[in-house]
Amino acid sequence: DERYYFRSFLPSKVGGKPAWLNARDIPRPKQLQCEQCHHPLKFLLQLYAPLYQFERSHHRILYLFICSKHECCGKRGTLKVFRSQLPAKNIFYEDFDENAEADDDDTSK
Repeated sequence: DERYYFRSFLPSKVGGKPAWLNARDIPRPKQLQCEQCHHPLKFLLQLYAPLYQFERSHHRILYLFICSKHECCGKRGTLKVFRSQLPAKNIFYEDFDENAEADDDDTSK
């Protein structure tokens, strides 16, 4: 289902197509090639791995790509990991304040 390829579905996932956190900064096609056979790497998984203690990586996703050719297995450049990260306040996603939502639900006022 193509709707799962949008950035709104950013949690960790296996297979399909990557949901790029920052669509303006994605790997170039040459970066997504196996360094051994030069065929395109296959997307294996993405892992949402935020580092909240650092402002610049409030949102962070790691993407893993692999070569599917058995001849390349275990050789240099056949497995690649890419990282995309954004601060909490950024041009792609609205700022979410958990405290504001909790205040709205408080009926004891």
